[in-house]
Amino acid sequence: EALGKANVEANIANFKRLSRSFRKRPSCGEIDLLVVNKNTKTLFLFDAKNRPRRIRPYDIRQDVDTFLRGKKSYLRKLVAKERFITQNFSEVLQHFSIANSKGWTIRKAFVVAHHYQVAYYTKKSVDFVEIEYLKSYVTE
Repeated sequence: EALGKANVEANIANFKRLSRSFRKRPSCGEIDLLVVNKNTKTLFLFDAKNRPRRIRPYDIRQDVDTFLRGKKSYLRKLVAKERFITQNFSEVLQHFSIANSKGWTIRKAFVVAHHYQVAYYTKKSVDFVEIEYLKSYVTE
């Protein structure tokens, strides 16, 4: 809404929506949300996660593992999506009517319904954005 519908693509299961040259369902899996901010030259790649909030130490460690560590972690899956976008960056930007990919960056994040302790883990390479702050995150 903040950047206009033309700058947002959600629930991308069929990648041919982005480019006819893409496979319908590449191995990286579905992309929940792509947003481009043409003013900051940033493409945002979001993965939505809605897990129950838990506060016991064991649960927090389990969230760290689920989100950030291991072959089946959410981060590993998000990185695969980021790799696909990076490898096909010009074509993805063309979908948003952007001809020149020079100077653009990609930011990846998990969009979450509420606060998770794992968001403060110091060794993470991904942002956590609560849904209520999504608008300010993409426009900053």
